[in-house]
Amino acid sequence: MLLYHGTSEEVAKIALKEGLRPRSGSGVKSNWEHTIASNPDNVYLTHCYAPYFAMSASEEGERCHPSLRPMRWAILEIDTAKLDESCLLPDEDFLEQCTRNREEDIEALGLEDTTMEERTQWFRDNLQSFQSSWDDSITHLGNCCYRGEIPPEAITRVSFFDAASNPPMGMMAMDPSITLLNHAICSEKYIALTKWMMGDDVQAQDFDSMLTPEIMESEGMPEAQKALYLERRESLTNLLERKDGLEILEVSNECA
Repeated sequence: MLLYHGTSEEVAKIALKEGLRPRSGSGVKSNWEHTIASNPDNVYLTHCYAPYFAMSASEEGERCHPSLRPMRWAILEIDTAKLDESCLLPDEDFLEQCTRNREEDIEALGLEDTTMEERTQWFRDNLQSFQSSWDDSITHLGNCCYRGEIPPEAITRVSFFDAASNPPMGMMAMDPSITLLNHAICSEKYIALTKWMMGDDVQAQDFDSMLTPEIMESEGMPEAQKALYLERRESLTNLLERKDGLEILEVSNECA
């Protein structure tokens, strides 16, 4: 399985040489201090939200180093076949969200009368007990994590993106809601955006299922609505064909 880690250009270049280290080993502060901070011993991975995480990490870097030019976003592609599967863990937000309204699960875990923040913190500190659910975490929330350092040889590609050179594509990554419901409804859009940022070919219909030929060519669709869909498909197609600000680096074992 290929998963992705969104970060800053600076961190990505270090990872290509030294591996991708969790915060406890790198000294990097969490980008999510306004919420429950992620587990400092884990590297968080996703199959769809890497552009958003890269944006967040790069903006944090700009705030820490205001004298530097705007940082490029970076997305590292990770081949999980080159990782120790026993170190793959679910995301604590997945565990909290999927048990939130299940009283029997909450009681079994001894988490009655706890807040969402307290439950998230508990799951964060006990992820190893739920190791077998890492794949479900990817399937239903889009995220999981890896306990320990990801070695350079597990990194297969890295993408660098200058959002200032291509604002429309950068805006697509802004502020997704990392929830089970959002993933169920919108994951295809974010998966397509991740693929585009990795240099893969994607089509307008990958971003918007209403633009598939089956729907656009259906006999019952009013002509006015069809014209709007055609206009949107053309606009989105033109946008996807622009590769401004995008640089893809294929990583060989020798480079890693």
